[in-house]
Amino acid sequence: MRNTLILKSEELMLIKAEYPYELKELASKLCNISILERRFIRMVNKYIPIHTETSKDHYLEYCLLDNKTLEGLFYILNKHAIDYNITDVSKEFIQNSSQFDEEFKDKVIDYIHYVMDLDVILDRLQQIGRYRLNDFEMFYLERASQGYVKI
Repeated sequence: MRNTLILKSEELMLIKAEYPYELKELASKLCNISILERRFIRMVNKYIPIHTETSKDHYLEYCLLDNKTLEGLFYILNKHAIDYNITDVSKEFIQNSSQFDEEFKDKVIDYIHYVMDLDVILDRLQQIGRYRLNDFEMFYLERASQGYVKI
């Protein structure tokens, strides 16, 4: 698994990042980022499910992240004075995934199946209880109980 970005399954969240810029304006704000920041962004874009939408006056991105990756994103945005509004939309995705692009939805579900391990989640369930599992762990358990997950 060299050169991949594996998110921590117990921290998974789907975020919606809204930027009050056109894509060109956002790109110009990011043109002076460091080599390490550029590598970080490339890794996220290459290995993590992302869906983007653009309009005349804003850029919107849905992205599956964990805490460390989200901290890296915050660091870059704040360092370069980029305005943003980030919202956790994990529950919305799980409860009504029909509002999301079908291809993106499939990528998110595939990624969840890739990083989740039923034995690990069941161990966490026993250790911390049902109510402390994250939304995607519960989603995975529900899918496993319905036979969607290969055991």
